[in-house]
Amino acid sequence: MRDTVGLLLVGALCLSAIVTFWYAWDHYSSVRELQQIYSRQTAISNTRVAANSLANEAIEYSRTNPAIDAILFKFDLKTRSGAALTNQPSGKTP
Repeated sequence: MRDTVGLLLVGALCLSAIVTFWYAWDHYSSVRELQQIYSRQTAISNTRVAANSLANEAIEYSRTNPAIDAILFKFDLKTRSGAALTNQPSGKTP
């Protein structure tokens, strides 16, 4: 009887250790993945800020040199002045 209880307790201890190790490894890998995601988020944010800064500088440059406007219109960084905002048909009938 004593031998059986001892074996059950040792088995329960081993099972508990295995389950604890599994949860610890899962937590470790999740935290590592989260750190990688945060580093990618920082890189993407820095790239976005640099792109916005470049776009703003291009718009400022277009004020003194309007030859760049074609590129700005192509990438929708600048709107055409005097262009209709909607595609409303004129009042004339064919």
